[in-house]
Amino acid sequence: MSVTTKALGNVDLMVGGWSPFRPLDPEDLLIFNEAMEDFIGVNYRPLKVSTQVVNGINYRFECEAKVVSPEASLEHALIEIYQPRDGRPQLRSITLENEHSSYSQALYGGWSSWGPLTPEGLEVFEQATQGLLGVKYMPLEMSTQVVAGMNYRFISEAKVVIPKAEPYKVMIEIFQPLTGEPIITNIHTIA
Repeated sequence: MSVTTKALGNVDLMVGGWSPFRPLDPEDLLIFNEAMEDFIGVNYRPLKVSTQVVNGINYRFECEAKVVSPEASLEHALIEIYQPRDGRPQLRSITLENEHSSYSQALYGGWSSWGPLTPEGLEVFEQATQGLLGVKYMPLEMSTQVVAGMNYRFISEAKVVIPKAEPYKVMIEIFQPLTGEPIITNIHTIA
């Protein structure tokens, strides 16, 4: 049975929805290990997995994480990996359960604190949003996450391009692969 066929069988509620978390099988472990093989300094141990069928498959792995240090405490992380139909699995994000712990910043893949825009961040933002029409976005602050490439989150002011439109805030998430153009992965309104 192929990975795609197996994942399709797990989607009970709707196509594109996340399956319930389940124990890992050997195929899941292969995908996890291939996506994480270049990461050093932190040991990630996957415990459970959830999948989502897209143009390929998204995986969410619940993991234990520990910085390779005698004093490090055990952390819990959610690791998202995208497996395209053809090609190598790609790490998309690592989210820590407790981002305020003493070792969370040392865990490879953790999000940086929100801060001012950098020239590099502005360039990524402009490249990714240049083709968007109908709404004007102005970035206000940013956060980054090192993966196989870089994830960016921008808090931005958005304004529909019509007379008397009221501005509102959004979070724009952009993935910058190691090679190629940045890609918008999500835009959602925030309060």
